Amino acid sequence: MDFRTRLLRSLGRPPQTFGFERGCLGAFGHRRCRKSGIGELFKQGLLRLLPAMALLCVSVVDAEAQSLALVCGTSACSDANLDVPLRNHLTTTLGHTVANFDDNDQTWTPTSYNVVVISESASSSNTAWLKTQAVGIFSVEGAISDELELGSGGSSGGGSDTQINITDDLHYITSVFSTGVRTVTTVSTNLGYISGWANGVTKLAHYNSNATLAKLLYVDKSGVLQGGVNTAAERRVFFGAQYFANLTADGITLFNRSLDWAAYNTGTVSAAVTGTLTPSATEAKIVSGSETLIITLTNDTWVAAGGTFDAQRQNIINGLTSAQSEDAGWNAVVKAGLAVTNVVRTSKTVVTVTLPAFASYDITATETITATVPATALTGGSAIVASPTVGVTPIS
Repeated sequence: MDFRTRLLRSLGRPPQTFGFERGCLGAFGHRRCRKSGIGELFKQGLLRLLPAMALLCVSVVDAEAQSLALVCGTSACSDANLDVPLRNHLTTTLGHTVANFDDNDQTWTPTSYNVVVISESASSSNTAWLKTQAVGIFSVEGAISDELELGSGGSSGGGSDTQINITDDLHYITSVFSTGVRTVTTVSTNLGYISGWANGVTKLAHYNSNATLAKLLYVDKSGVLQGGVNTAAERRVFFGAQYFANLTADGITLFNRSLDWAAYNTGTVSAAVTGTLTPSATEAKIVSGSETLIITLTNDTWVAAGGTFDAQRQNIINGLTSAQSEDAGWNAVVKAGLAVTNVVRTSKTVVTVTLPAFASYDITATETITATVPATALTGGSAIVASPTVGVTPIS
């Protein structure tokens, strides 16, 4: 494993490169910036100089190239408006390996690729055979709605609005934004949409001018498709972005994250423990109360605020466990005594647990507290062991 990969893994990211250039695209950790020669900076250990380079934009891009199949109207994928900008972004900007396929060609093996990307230039009827293929599919073609069973209706030419309304900001694709209006393209005509989604097919955003026209939707592997009978053989995502060159920075961020999600290339999911009890505390702090444990998620989100999250508060408390089992220790006093009202969803990625006073807390040896975030409290649906652990030392 080379230095760059080791460094990025230590940051909790999959193998990636750092790059920078003027005018970075996107937001959060998924802006795409590249510049040749950056690898030499890593090899020479000059990354420590980056903070001083105030005029440079530093960001993360996918470096471990994905193998993509791009399905177009012709095997050359040569349409100047629909194919070329899209392919250039996939190859030059993101660094993926892309194989072109004519939409009439069914002789290739989709499962040999990480993701199949369907261009607007492809005929939707010619891509119906891909529905049963166990490979992630990302389509910018709205008319494929019935072929992939994502909706009861769809169009590659309908939809007229430069703005979308994000209705779900908990999914990986949209989690870097808040719900509400975003400008995602510079043109307002012929952008594509899918309507009539149902069952496991979930809308993330619709045209700001029409809530019945989905601009961005997905179904996870094994999710029930729109018809209510069949299930998705793998992840499916649609984003109405047929004219890639017209996407704004926010639009490109959504495109990139849609592709990443379809490829299971979403980075390492983790939970970090901070707060006044970390990294260690004394028995006196537990006795006095008002101390906090803050759990912050990366590449996942807490379930929706309100009743959904409230129902998980006791499960979160149950995950705060000491490795020791003293009669008046953490498990017997604190864990058993915390109320669900002590657990607050501070944001979609942050939960704060505030400890009241526990006068009966009395230990004879240091306790080690581990926070295990329950799967039911996370939109990703997989439990996370948070780090670091918290040490509580007894009073001498």
